[in-house]
Amino acid sequence: MNMDEIFDKIKTYADVAIDQAGKLGKSAASKTENVVSRAKVKYAISETEGQIKAIYTALGEKVYKKYLEGGDITGDWLEDCEKISGFNAELESLNAQLAELRESVKCGECGTYNSSDNKFCSKCGAKLTDIKDDIEETADKIINAAAAVSETVEEVAVEAAEAVKSDEADGEE
Repeated sequence: MNMDEIFDKIKTYADVAIDQAGKLGKSAASKTENVVSRAKVKYAISETEGQIKAIYTALGEKVYKKYLEGGDITGDWLEDCEKISGFNAELESLNAQLAELRESVKCGECGTYNSSDNKFCSKCGAKLTDIKDDIEETADKIINAAAAVSETVEEVAVEAAEAVKSDEADGEE
């Protein structure tokens, strides 16, 4: 094997290593983006819950004032109750987004969001699909590929060192 072939091998394996490092970097960036997205959704959930509480408070005050005045309180509730229903729908949507960002698993039976670590629903006990195994399998593949690249680079480096020694020995004769 001549030096050009050895250097081509080193370059090929280095390119593979660089590609794997790039993929790991993209994965880290994606996870960071996920954390930021989760924080934004949590903030939106908090804001929506605050708006619901404000309506509950205003509704209670209205009802109590009407009660003190001796008036009919049943008709005044409708508008505020409709607002609360709208915010509750928004809250459900935000919770679904957050569960997706957390890689939670929604139970097909009762709709409860569960940790991806759970094998069964924490509320109803139904069997959940397991995405944790998929994530671990992918991580293992990446680690194994990186180890294989590292081993191959070491082998090529040894071959290169031997070829250099061989060329030096040939030059001394």
